[in-house]
Amino acid sequence: MVIGGSGLTHAGFGGPSKFAKAFGDSGFISVEWNKRGLITNADLTDIYKDFAVYNTTTIDKIYADAQSVLVFMKSKYPLLPIFVLGGSEGSVTTTLLAERNANSVTAVATFGNVIMPFIQTSSMQVSDLFLKENWKKIDLDQSNSVDSKELSEFKTTDEEFDFLAKSAFSEIDLSNNGVLSYEELATYIVNYFVNNYPDKDFWYKSSGVSTQYLDSMFRLAPLTSRSLNITKPVFVAQGEDDWNTPVKNVYDFQVQCKTLGKTNFSFKYYAGVGHAPSAEMLNDFILYFNSFIPLRLNSLSNN
Repeated sequence: MVIGGSGLTHAGFGGPSKFAKAFGDSGFISVEWNKRGLITNADLTDIYKDFAVYNTTTIDKIYADAQSVLVFMKSKYPLLPIFVLGGSEGSVTTTLLAERNANSVTAVATFGNVIMPFIQTSSMQVSDLFLKENWKKIDLDQSNSVDSKELSEFKTTDEEFDFLAKSAFSEIDLSNNGVLSYEELATYIVNYFVNNYPDKDFWYKSSGVSTQYLDSMFRLAPLTSRSLNITKPVFVAQGEDDWNTPVKNVYDFQVQCKTLGKTNFSFKYYAGVGHAPSAEMLNDFILYFNSFIPLRLNSLSNN
C-alpha cells in the first residue's frame, strides 16, 4: 500500500504511482488510491476535483479511507503479508494503520517523517518561510530583538505579512519586556495564520489543505507518543536535508526509541536528500519489505 503526502496528491500521477510501479516491478502487488473528492480517468491523463468533498478532508477521514483499503487487501489476499509505505502526511497515515491494525499490517516504512506535534511542524514552516528572510529587515539595529518603532517601520512587498506593522505591539510581546524576540514574533505569525487570517481559503491556496484538515492534525497525538502503541516493525528513512520535516526531530525520536527499548523502529539517514525520496531510499524500502517475505513465497516467485 503506497500513501502520498498532503495536498492534491492522487492515484495514477506523481510520486506514489512511481513507488507503486517500482514495487510492482519487484514482484509485489501494489495499490494506491485517490483522496476523496478526486477522480482519475481510466487513461490516467486527467483528474476531476470535487472540492465540496475534498475540502471536508481530515486526517481521520484519510485514515478511514486507508483502513478501508487495508481491509479490502486483507480480504482479497488473505495469505499474503501486507506492507504499508508513506511519506510526509503519508508517514502519519501509515503509522496510524500500524498502531490500530496490528493484526493486518506486516511492516511499515516511512520518509519525510512527521514526528513532533503538528503545531510545531507548521509553526516552523510558516514562520521560517518569512522570518529567515526578513528578520534582519525588521531588526534594523541587529540587536537580536525588535522594539515597537522597528516593527512599525517594517515594510514588505508581501501583502500577506502587512498585518505585522499594523499589529498591536503588546499582543506580540509575550514576555512584556518591551522588545520582541525571534521566537515571540514567530509565535505571533503562526497564531495569526492559524486562527485570524481573514482569507478562509489561505491554507488551501498555499498548501492544498483545508482548515478542517489542520484542525484535525493539531488534535492528533504526535508519533513520539503514538509510537508506544506500535508493535509492528517500522523502517524510518530520513533525508538529512529535509526542511519540511527536519532531521533533528528524527534524531531525537531515535534516541527516545532507544531509551524506551522500542527495537521495532529502525532508522537510516540519507545525505543530500530532502523531503522527496531518493532512488537509494526506494531501493532500501524494497529490500526492507523483501526481508519479511517467507522463504516459501520467495521460492514460489522464483519458480
